[in-house]
Amino acid sequence: MAKTTIAVTFAAAAADAPLLKLVLDSETSGSLVHNQTAYLRMYKNPMTLEPLPSISHGSLSRQGLRREQITETVAFANTDTAGLSAPASQLFSWQWIGRDLGDLRLSAPETVACGVAGCGAARVTYETVYESLAVLVPRGLPGLTETDVVVCATAVDPATNEEIVATLALGFGDASGTDDPDDPDDPETVVIRVVDYTTGDPVPGARVTVDGVARGRTSADGRVSVGVLASGAHTLGIAASGYHDTGVDELHNETFTL
Repeated sequence: MAKTTIAVTFAAAAADAPLLKLVLDSETSGSLVHNQTAYLRMYKNPMTLEPLPSISHGSLSRQGLRREQITETVAFANTDTAGLSAPASQLFSWQWIGRDLGDLRLSAPETVACGVAGCGAARVTYETVYESLAVLVPRGLPGLTETDVVVCATAVDPATNEEIVATLALGFGDASGTDDPDDPDDPETVVIRVVDYTTGDPVPGARVTVDGVARGRTSADGRVSVGVLASGAHTLGIAASGYHDTGVDELHNETFTL
């Protein structure tokens, strides 16, 4: 008959070795996309560790501690230990499936141990505690549709005063249909069209800048592609020969928001 046991084990008694680990949160599904927030989990043990996370490109913000209760099946392959899918802070309960190898306990944040070595499986329920990290990554280099970044976390082990380091490599890409930032037909590419205020005719050869950066000259139909722009406000500058605005050879300068 299957055995069900209820127990509470605190992390302080679970493991001696410190742990610092970064993983992609299950909340972030599918491919990682430029300018779309991805979430990571930062696990630590003991909880007194004070890790400092950083990222090689883009922005990273700390979202606070989260708790999650997990129920899963663990396997003992002729051993007295089995691995968990996430570091555990408390072991709540277990139920052997078939053969009973005795009481379970946390022997390390990611490991449960039984009384005797053997071949068996148990359904376990435990709590995991982690810090949520939000990551936002823009395109790394002009013309490239993929950006590789590294997230690092460092902490000092209070027991040994040694540095602990965790790293996670991530690859971000463009959303579907936005592979070429210079393609005017790309749905996320911004195209500027310059026309004469009085006649409505296109103005060819106008110089266009965005945020002070030259983006080219307009074609015969008055259009120029300025590539993919991040969401938010941008300053647009247009200058064309023969046009004057308040004594300056500028059509206009204005701010526009995507």
